[in-house]
Amino acid sequence: MKKTLGIILICAVICLAYFWSLLSLTRQMERKAVLDQQAIIAANLLEDLDSFIYHNMLNIQLIAQNDAFAQYFAGKLDADSAHDALQRMSLQTGPWYAIAIFDLQGKVVLSTSTKLQNRNIENSGLEEQRAYTFALSNQLTTSDLYYSPVIDKPVMIVSAPISLAIKGSGSKVVGVMMGYLAWPTVNKIIGDVQIPAALLNSKSEVIASTQTPRQNESSPRWSLLSLQRVFRDESFSEVLSPKQTIFGEEAYVSGATERGYLRFHGHGWVIILEQPLSLVFGSGNQQVIKYTFGLVGFAVFVMFVVIVVAVVLHWKNRT
Repeated sequence: MKKTLGIILICAVICLAYFWSLLSLTRQMERKAVLDQQAIIAANLLEDLDSFIYHNMLNIQLIAQNDAFAQYFAGKLDADSAHDALQRMSLQTGPWYAIAIFDLQGKVVLSTSTKLQNRNIENSGLEEQRAYTFALSNQLTTSDLYYSPVIDKPVMIVSAPISLAIKGSGSKVVGVMMGYLAWPTVNKIIGDVQIPAALLNSKSEVIASTQTPRQNESSPRWSLLSLQRVFRDESFSEVLSPKQTIFGEEAYVSGATERGYLRFHGHGWVIILEQPLSLVFGSGNQQVIKYTFGLVGFAVFVMFVVIVVAVVLHWKNRT
């Protein structure tokens, strides 16, 4: 009798251990699949951002290469006609807060915004001055996120040279085309993601985010913790403890470093995604608990039936 009960108990424990291991393995596989998917989302987000910026670099370059503006600097096209061409092309690309054309003295000669009319590059922000200098040296360039004191909004500066063909000697730069790219469009690319995400610049500052910082915090906590890991590994995916996350509970964090897109080499931006495990695996945890209690209940029931049968058989044998 005792041997039989002992064997039954051992078998029940083995069955429970087997099913628990099976459930744990399934759980780990599910978690890995979700984590891998989140890492892919992070990388794709950065590629979408870089692609968007690159194509607007090309847009400014194409506008700058339009013959109307070379003719304007050559004195063959009046200002009103050149302004109409600039206004039309700005609406076909972007979105831009404004596009301005500077002459070689740094003065705005044409603009789609009244805020920029007759301004001088010397009275503009540092990023605008830098973009102007690069364009004068015949380079296409973009700035990092920048709060323009002129536009009075967060923008990204995109600039390109305006060149005039010189017969027999190639061409020379006669002006600078400067576009003020509307930053909310970039922020919307991040905001459309269902997972809490943040875009950080090379100074660890959050420049776009789906998650508002905690009260009295200048930026979410992962902007400091996870950024070090991203810069070291270029990309990563892992589970962090409650003290390391913005949610105060165990969460899965993925990060990726900007790699650029074609001729746009990027600004060293980093994107970080973070979501609590309770949201990612909430339903899965409930299933595991249900299965576990079901198995325990089933094992107890089987043991009860076997014990009853064993007791009855033992009683019959004695009689």
